[in-house]
Amino acid sequence: MSHWWVMERQEGTLDVFLPSEAVTRQSSADGINPSTVRKALLDGFGNSGVVFQLVGRDGGITADPLAQPTDILFWSWVPIFSDKACKLILELGGSQADFVRCEFASRPGDIFFLHLPIHSFDVVDLTTSQFTMMIPMQPPLPHGIRALGMRNVPDKLPPCFRLAVPGHNQVFGDLVVSGVLRAAWNAALLTGAVFRKVA
Repeated sequence: MSHWWVMERQEGTLDVFLPSEAVTRQSSADGINPSTVRKALLDGFGNSGVVFQLVGRDGGITADPLAQPTDILFWSWVPIFSDKACKLILELGGSQADFVRCEFASRPGDIFFLHLPIHSFDVVDLTTSQFTMMIPMQPPLPHGIRALGMRNVPDKLPPCFRLAVPGHNQVFGDLVVSGVLRAAWNAALLTGAVFRKVA
């Protein structure tokens, strides 16, 4: 039986800020939806590429080239992987189409990738899963996976993926990863992530 983990940010990692208020607002117009975020970023930045800023531990924008990003950071709920981490995910069966290239203003030339998957997977069994809370919407929106019950699971899932929220056009805020990716991440000594077992 496969085991699944939620990948979260390690305490103390740098924060990420997008200086365009209009793009930020457009990206959240449909809640937690990778397609909406992808469209907002591509419409807002076009071929010039998405440029974020790093936020230091003091809470301010940092232009310090020594402020070293880890191999995973998060812009809100969206993970941003280093080039090295992205290559690992692709080696394990991830899709290049799920990644959007970006960089940080203080580190020009360093390549990073937003993980905004084209497909999400409607495999969550709400009756056997546990969540931190239910957001009062119609229908209620589960938030924060504590234990994951799954149904109709495809024979092959990507090494990291988004779960579709049943009855919604949104996904869960948690990034789910396979035990294989967790082991490979740790073996490669990649930084910035903690893993919480959910299934």
